[in-house]
Amino acid sequence: MMWPPRPPPLPVMSEETRQSKLAAARKKLREYQQRNSPGVPAGAKKKRKIKNGSNPETATADGCHTPEDIQDILKVLVSDLNRSNGVALPPLDKWKAPKDRAAPVAPTVDDTVSPGGVPSPCASPPRVTSMASTQNHDAKNEPFLMEENKCLSSTESLRQLSQQLNGLVSESSSYINGEGLATSANIKDLESRYQELSLALDSSNLTNKQLSSKIEELKQQHQETLDQLEKEKKEFEQKLMKEQGSLREQLQVHIQTIGILVSEKTDLHTALVHTQQAVRQKAGESEDLASRLQSSRQRVGELERTLSAVSTQQKQVDKHNKDLTKERDALKLELYKNNKDNEDLKEHNSELEERLRVCMKEKEALQLGVQELEKKLEMSELLLQQFSSGSKPPDSNQQLQQALEERARLETRVGQLKDTLKHMQLERDKYVENLKEDNAFWQERMKQMSEKMQQLKEEKEHSVSQVQELEASLAELKKQIGKLRPEW
Repeated sequence: MMWPPRPPPLPVMSEETRQSKLAAARKKLREYQQRNSPGVPAGAKKKRKIKNGSNPETATADGCHTPEDIQDILKVLVSDLNRSNGVALPPLDKWKAPKDRAAPVAPTVDDTVSPGGVPSPCASPPRVTSMASTQNHDAKNEPFLMEENKCLSSTESLRQLSQQLNGLVSESSSYINGEGLATSANIKDLESRYQELSLALDSSNLTNKQLSSKIEELKQQHQETLDQLEKEKKEFEQKLMKEQGSLREQLQVHIQTIGILVSEKTDLHTALVHTQQAVRQKAGESEDLASRLQSSRQRVGELERTLSAVSTQQKQVDKHNKDLTKERDALKLELYKNNKDNEDLKEHNSELEERLRVCMKEKEALQLGVQELEKKLEMSELLLQQFSSGSKPPDSNQQLQQALEERARLETRVGQLKDTLKHMQLERDKYVENLKEDNAFWQERMKQMSEKMQQLKEEKEHSVSQVQELEASLAELKKQIGKLRPEW
């Protein structure tokens, strides 16, 4: 709903100035009554001559108000202004103008005045605006009023009284119309902040759905309220039309006496019309105030529910942060254990490497032994060849037998050394393979732990930023609620 634009505030009339002007107006009115009280019979004779024997006193008592009645009306209007402290809100028609362009426009001040600038002084006090509007319609159809307006004359005291009343009404109107601008600006600011808040809370799907459903319900309630207000407005307009019909009939009777009284009461009635317009505006402003109060209450209810949802979400975020902290501590403990296991594995690898170096040294020693045995075997073969080719001494058979045994023993030793060397090579390859597998496993484990730690760190930063945003939104909501509460 768009709020109507408001005019800039005008200077406010002080209470002392208003009271002084009211006292001066009452004094002028009493002087006017004293001057005009002896002249009633003469006026009655004039009425008899013009209206062919009609009773002017009866017509005055039945249709028009005496100066005492006008003074009472002014007192009532002034007391209404004093009770409201001069504060009023714009009429409800301005709010509904953007909604319903086809709605009837309330009559303005100009519509309550006749084409010659002469309003009717004989309208009844409770329906002054309706009588003024009816007079305008009838005055267009009565050409003799245009001729009478040319003969208008007013005394200096009435002009002074009219000027003082006009000043009082204009200052009261300016004081009335000065209120509500700041409230409209605040309402617009609240609407924009609510949109920003809705965008900020889109990250939570569950909360977003709940808020959307609540907003739809509030929109429906708002539409029902507008429909009810429109219905009441139409009923009021129908009732007003009926009252205008009856008042129009009375006005036809009162028009016969306007020609005589309008010359002396034009200025005073102009001030009275302005005052009646202020009363009508105040009635519309009271309805507007009730509507704005209802919308403000609904807005405060929305903000309180949003504040409760934000508080609940903040508690959930705090709980999630605690869980993440616990999980981080557990991961740190696990990382510490893994580092300790890794150090143990490094020590074990060092031991295995040491054993591997020992095996390598043994292998080299075995290779040297094999080479020596091969040399001895070659020497034994040479000896065998010498024995087989040369002369045979008596103990040659014995030496040959010893050489063969030595050869067999050396071949057996060489075979054993080769088997041992092969077994040690296999064991070395196995240790190397195990060492590679352990290194690959723990490197992969360390990589996974690093990635998980990085992910937890990012989640923690995101949670911290989200908590900060929620705290800022919470502070803004509290500030807005604090601004709305004084309007109640």
